[in-house]
Formats: sequence, C-alpha cells, structure tokens
Amino acid sequence: MANTALDSKAESNYRLFARMAEAMAAEVHRAGNLSAAREKLREILQALAPRKIVAAPGVLLARLAPGEAAQEAGAAFYTEKLRRYAPEADLGVSEMELGIAETGSIAQNATDAASRLVSTLPPVHLAVLRTDTIVPTLRDAITRAGEGGGPPPYWTIITGPSRTADIERVLTIGVHGPYRLIILAIDNADENGNPNG
Repeated sequence: MANTALDSKAESNYRLFARMAEAMAAEVHRAGNLSAAREKLREILQALAPRKIVAAPGVLLARLAPGEAAQEAGAAFYTEKLRRYAPEADLGVSEMELGIAETGSIAQNATDAASRLVSTLPPVHLAVLRTDTIVPTLRDAITRAGEGGGPPPYWTIITGPSRTADIERVLTIGVHGPYRLIILAIDNADENGNPNG
C-alpha cells in the first residue's frame, strides 16, 4: 500500500527494502497509518496463534498497542522479566530504528538487553519500523546511527531469519535465532498522520 505522505525517495527505499528482505526469507507487511497497522498486527497474531508474546519497550510499539492485540488473540503478553519469559515465548516483538534498502536489513539500538532477548530467543520475531526510516545503504545506516553523539554501544543489524550452515554447506534456518522474521512497516506513525511520528 503506497502512501502519498511519503516522498518519492522514501517510496523507492521501501520498494527496494521489501524486495531484498523478501529475498532473504523475511515477510514484509506495510500499513499506511497506525489504525491499519493495528489491524495488520491483529491479523498476524490471529494467523500465528501464539500463546506467549514478549515485547521490548519502544515509542512506536506503545502507539501500536501490541498488548491489546495479544489479549484479543488470547495470548499472554510480557514486557517485563523478559529474561524469564523470552526463552519460552512463541513471538518476540521489537521496534527497529532503521531499515537498510540495499540488503533488506533492519537495525536497532540493542544496548538494552530487552531488545536482544525478544529479537533472538522466540522462534518468531515481529519487527516494527517507520517506513520513512528506511535508508538506501549500510553506509547511510551507520551515518544515521552515529548522529547525536556517536553510535550506540550495541547496534544490531538483522537480515532475514536466523540461518547457519555446517561444514558440508547444509543451510538450516532458526538454529541460533528465530526461524521466521515478520516486518511491519508503518507509513504514518502517529495518531495525527505525521509520517515522522
């Protein structure tokens, strides 16, 4: 779903990002605003039918209200004591600061352990980001991450679901992290329709 509130560069970045992310086995969804994003989140949760969901705190996630969608889906929802709940959760939800169009990657400041726990321990990771934070290249992402006093101490870049290969080059998905990555990009990230949230 295209949104006229985004300029042509942001739209181009999103299209390349979605194509590259899907090439790396990620599932990409797009919502034009928070209302549509909440509906898409409900659809995703109904399809997944998770019993336990863990989420790291974030401004965009707070606006998205995943706890309400979890309750509607009949899932337990945890944002605290994540060291205890993340290993047994079916779904982890986290907010990403950036998308990288050229690789279909998502990036986040993962200095807070909560972000790492929810994006690596559950078998399915749902990543949420603002469409206008997708940048063209990894170099752009590094530059953006360094704005405001330097890059964060712990910066995570995720490209597709977890994958590894043994010495015989047999590829296995999900051994060292989620076997499924779902990305939800939101064009207008606040209640007033402001693309910049």
